[in-house]
Amino acid sequence: MTNRVEVGAEGGTERVCVGAMVAVGRVVWPAFLAALVAEVLLPAADPSWFGEGEWGSLASCSLQFVGYWAIGILSSCMTRCLLRTPDEVNRAAQLVAVRPGA
Repeated sequence: MTNRVEVGAEGGTERVCVGAMVAVGRVVWPAFLAALVAEVLLPAADPSWFGEGEWGSLASCSLQFVGYWAIGILSSCMTRCLLRTPDEVNRAAQLVAVRPGA
């Protein structure tokens, strides 16, 4: 499978890198699902930290979910890095050596 897809754009074509989007999706989607599970299983933070009223409760739940999602993203990134084959690591090192400023 190629990493680039031709997309028509007003009289011309532009190239879109699909590999990067797939890689991001493979990290962010499992992290999102893990954050959903964590939100259900773990107790909610104290809403009084964010002030009185309904905004305090909404802000508490929202920030807690974003925090769980960030932890899941870090976990997925570490897993992705640890699952790379030696050939992938060497190829990445060669690309950096060829294009050091990129």
